[in-house]
Amino acid sequence: MNSATLLYVKIAGRTPECWSPASGAEIAPGIFRIVAVQPGDAVEFQVGELVRCEMRAFPDGSEALLALERAVAPS
Repeated sequence: MNSATLLYVKIAGRTPECWSPASGAEIAPGIFRIVAVQPGDAVEFQVGELVRCEMRAFPDGSEALLALERAVAPS
């Protein structure tokens, strides 16, 4: 569960929503620690933060793993 996974983090202040690629390490089912973000993008979550992620479908039919909210480390 510690290999890097491609996920997407919302770019802050963008309308409509825009997502930036990032890398995360899964520490529990659906919970990831952000390990890298795109330089220069003002994203909602930063390296080191824990986030809850889910697969979501986009209008074009593609799917991606999105960081939706901050998470608490599982005990």
